[in-house]
Amino acid sequence: ALVKLGRHGRAVTHLTRVVENFASDVACAPSMLRLGDSLAVLQRWSKSEAVLADFLSAFPDSAQGYQARFGIGWARENQGRYGEAIKAYLEVVSHHQGPTAARAQFQIGECLFAQQQYHQAVGELLKVDILYAYPQWSAAAVFEAGRCFEKLNKLAQARSQFQTVVEKFGETRWARMAQESLSQLSVSNALPGR
Repeated sequence: ALVKLGRHGRAVTHLTRVVENFASDVACAPSMLRLGDSLAVLQRWSKSEAVLADFLSAFPDSAQGYQARFGIGWARENQGRYGEAIKAYLEVVSHHQGPTAARAQFQIGECLFAQQQYHQAVGELLKVDILYAYPQWSAAAVFEAGRCFEKLNKLAQARSQFQTVVEKFGETRWARMAQESLSQLSVSNALPGR
């Protein structure tokens, strides 16, 4: 209940007690996942990563293992450990096909973007739209691919990605951001010397 109310600090106290004192109870596994998530919300990245790694050790055959792997990737990404984060995200996409896999694929592209590996990021980001049918992640990924093309100074390709977001995902915040990016690209092309 505390997690749903957004009281993650208080939730951590109770969830920690369950994990530490009731390891053989059926509530332990979901409590560990929620504890890892709550620690992430509180930006206690190393603790979140450790709890989720403990979950995978304690429950290696859990159907929710993909959630723990994603959380580990998220914790690593937020600590700037992009290569290690990508490894965790690849574990998610190789074991899961749902929206968490789509998001993991998106985060792989974001990690590569953060490392300024724009060519590789484009390929990983576009996989989100090709492989998964989750519009919220497709819109984000196509937009971010456009940003990669901007960084690579491939403005026609950037425009194409932004236009795709506007046309396919018109009611999303990504479409609004893509429209702004298209406007900025038009202004920069109108400047002398361009």
